[in-house]
Amino acid sequence: MALVSCPECGKEISDAAQSCPHCGHPIQEPQPQNTPPAPRKSKRPIIIAACVLVLVAVIGVFVGVHQKQASDRAAYIASLNELRTQTIRGGSIAEKMSNLTKLVWNNTIYEERDSATDKYTRIGGVFHDDFNTSLSLLYAADNTATVISGLRANREVVDGIMVDLQNPPAEFAVCYETVDSLYNAYCGLLVLSLFPMNVSF
Repeated sequence: MALVSCPECGKEISDAAQSCPHCGHPIQEPQPQNTPPAPRKSKRPIIIAACVLVLVAVIGVFVGVHQKQASDRAAYIASLNELRTQTIRGGSIAEKMSNLTKLVWNNTIYEERDSATDKYTRIGGVFHDDFNTSLSLLYAADNTATVISGLRANREVVDGIMVDLQNPPAEFAVCYETVDSLYNAYCGLLVLSLFPMNVSF
């Protein structure tokens, strides 16, 4: 740092001083610095990052929707399979019960002996005059009550599955119509086995 004379008061001052410390006269005008302008920050990385985030979000939504659809489809198919299993199980039991009911009815009317029906169709070695008496004995029996209880429980399970199947995915709309027909046939068979006195053979 060198000393120079103030052009106003003549006293020695530093050549780096902006003004004279004695008289206040400006020594040199501030020179604008020839610094290059600050480089503008490019928005390109921000735009790229935003595009990547949007792309990731779109892919995430697509994958999520696809997984949900696949999950819904798998659940619907599982419900269809469970309905098939339950209606076949309940229908098979109902069919056996209906066949036994018809056999009791038939053997009472035609006075035919059968080890499976004699305890319902005969009393004291004589056939009942009215088949409704035989049917009442059949449906009052403990083993029949157990069968009927099982059929009612099976019907509750099937009804619950039908509720789950009511709003099928578009690809299963025709399938649901078939399921509904199966359900109606199943219910008809259960009515035959649960309420035989209201059905004519």
